[in-house]
Amino acid sequence: IFIADNNTGFHDVLYDYLLSNDLGKIVGFASNGEKAAEKILKSNADVVVIEVLMPSKDGFKILKEIREKNKEIICVMVSAFAPPDIAEKAMLMGANYFMIKPLKEELFMERMYEIVLKGKGKTKERNIIKESLNSDLKVTENNRVPNKLETNEYKISSILNKLGVSPSIKGYYYVRTAIEMVVNDKESLIGITKRMYPEIGKEYSSSASKVERGIRHAIESAWKKGASNVFRDLTGFNFEEKPTNCQFIACVAEYIRFTSK
Repeated sequence: IFIADNNTGFHDVLYDYLLSNDLGKIVGFASNGEKAAEKILKSNADVVVIEVLMPSKDGFKILKEIREKNKEIICVMVSAFAPPDIAEKAMLMGANYFMIKPLKEELFMERMYEIVLKGKGKTKERNIIKESLNSDLKVTENNRVPNKLETNEYKISSILNKLGVSPSIKGYYYVRTAIEMVVNDKESLIGITKRMYPEIGKEYSSSASKVERGIRHAIESAWKKGASNVFRDLTGFNFEEKPTNCQFIACVAEYIRFTSK
C-alpha cells in the first residue's frame, strides 16, 4: 500500500491501522504531489491512498497520471472536505473508493479487507463510497451523490474550508468534532476542559491539552488569514479579535443548528 498525503500524521495513523490488523504493508509515502504518481508507479503497490488536497499537484491530477499507465491499481481517494460532486468526479476519473477524513479504523479496515477479498484486477466494478461517521453512501455511474451529503459534518467542513482552516493540521479535525458535538448536544460546552477535550482526545488518541492547543492554533491561523470578515458574513457573529475556542465552537454550532431548521 502506498500513501500519498501531505499530513505525515495521517501516514502514521494508516501505518498503525495496517500493522495492528496485520493487513498489507506500506511500500512508500509521498507528502508532495509533484512526483507522487512517479513514486507510486515505481513502488508496484497494489493499493494507493491519495489525499485530494495535495500541495503542488492535487490528488485528481495524480490519479489521472496513474490511470494513464496503470488501470489495475486500486485507488482510494480521501479528503476532509467533500463537496457533493467530488465522489462522482473521483469515480469518473478512475478511483475505486472515496472516503472522508477523519477515517474511522473499522470503516477503513473494512474497505481494505474488501479490496483484499476481491483481489487485484478481478473486478471492473468501481464502488465509490462516501464514508462519514453516520453514512456509507454508494455512488454509481447512473446515480448522482444524493442530497444526504448535506449533513452537519459537510456543513462544518464547508465553513472551516471557507475560513481557511487547513485540513492538513490536526486542529481542523479537533474543532470539527467539537462543533459537531455541540450541534448534537448544547450542554457539551459545559465543562469544555474536563469533558469535551478529553473525549475528543480519546477519539484521536491524543490528550486534552493537545486538543485545546490544536483548536486554538486552527482558529489563530484562520484569523491571521483574515477570517474575521468571512466568519461575520457566514455566521452573523462579529469578532475583531480572535475568539476563544469556546466562542468559536459555540457560534459555528449555533449557525449550523439555525440553518438546519
